[in-house]
Amino acid sequence: MTNSPYDTYASQGPAAPLAGPYRPLRRSSTDRVLGGVCGGLAEYLRVDPVVVRILAVVLAVFGGSGVLLYLVGWLVIPEQGHQQSVAERVLRPQPPAAGYPQPPAAGYGQEPPQQA
Repeated sequence: MTNSPYDTYASQGPAAPLAGPYRPLRRSSTDRVLGGVCGGLAEYLRVDPVVVRILAVVLAVFGGSGVLLYLVGWLVIPEQGHQQSVAERVLRPQPPAAGYPQPPAAGYGQEPPQQA
């Protein structure tokens, strides 16, 4: 028998994904083909990533929903090691860190008003 991480998941029974501490859904940074969505979903569900990829391809071939779901997953699921998803980074950009130059204030480069 091989020492696969999926062997230990299978021995934990069907309730294993719901048991234990909260595990956030993240895109995989190690088990990825395109954006890590299928690999991350497989890690979360504790199944073989090939099963999730085959399901995504079947959904893509029959109706195209697999492509749409994959793109949505890539936008809204954060990658491992990141707190924000791609959509959150685009919609809510973080302020610059301390030590970096701040953007110019409104009116920068304009002549000051003349005093009479």
